[in-house]
Amino acid sequence: AHFAPAAQSLGISNVEFSIPEGTSGDFSFTIPNQTYQKAETIWMQLVGGAYPPELEGASSLAGPLQINPGAPARLIATASPTRLAANSMATISALVTDAAGNGTANVDVSVQIQQGSGRLRVAGLDVLQTQAATNASGSASFAFASGRISETNKALVWTLPPITLPSAEVSILTSLLGDRDVAAYPSPVAITQRPLTIEYRLDFDSDVLLRITDLFGREIWRTSMSAGSAGGLQGFNTLTWDGRGSSGRIVAAGVYGLHLEIKANGQTTKTSTRFGVRK
Repeated sequence: AHFAPAAQSLGISNVEFSIPEGTSGDFSFTIPNQTYQKAETIWMQLVGGAYPPELEGASSLAGPLQINPGAPARLIATASPTRLAANSMATISALVTDAAGNGTANVDVSVQIQQGSGRLRVAGLDVLQTQAATNASGSASFAFASGRISETNKALVWTLPPITLPSAEVSILTSLLGDRDVAAYPSPVAITQRPLTIEYRLDFDSDVLLRITDLFGREIWRTSMSAGSAGGLQGFNTLTWDGRGSSGRIVAAGVYGLHLEIKANGQTTKTSTRFGVRK
């Protein structure tokens, strides 16, 4: 099932040929215009045809034949997971294959952090760059440790000489938000000692409205940012609240609601969360 003609269309796994009458001793036959696409161990079976009658149905096995991968042709880089919390671990994987997708072993691959505070972890040490050789499946894995802030980390992956393939880039998102759209921390916040940090992530430059309400829904504080300005930029946005309401006084201890309204590309998205305040 893995045979295919050199023209790249589906080939055949059964080939018929005839041995000229009167031939004795060794006989060689080359299967025309065929290439085997999967690296694996195969066996060849010869089955006698209708002539001569005494060999009809007779069979013989040749093998095992080991089909090896072709020359390295493609580099694929991935990360898992692609989004994680601060001070967490992910895996950057590199896969080197031949033109048919078979993994190619013993190819040296290097990876380097290009953006972000995340680092590659090697033997307990955090480094910006490291390398490894691909295993029998054509893959190499690298441990990634995220930083302490919300950010997008980018890593460049490439093969080392003598193998030169186009490089690949992977992105890993570090988020203090987890799977939320907006977060307020710490909670509860000792508001007389430090401000509350509000964090949210925007898919596009957006108009943003933030409101804080008490448990009865009464508005305590609000602020707004226009698209493209600080707080309205695509990506992570953070700001702080000093605990003062519209009256200018520090709010009482208790539980409060934080409401985020985002307007972009003609659509409005609303989400909210809660946080605690203590003195």
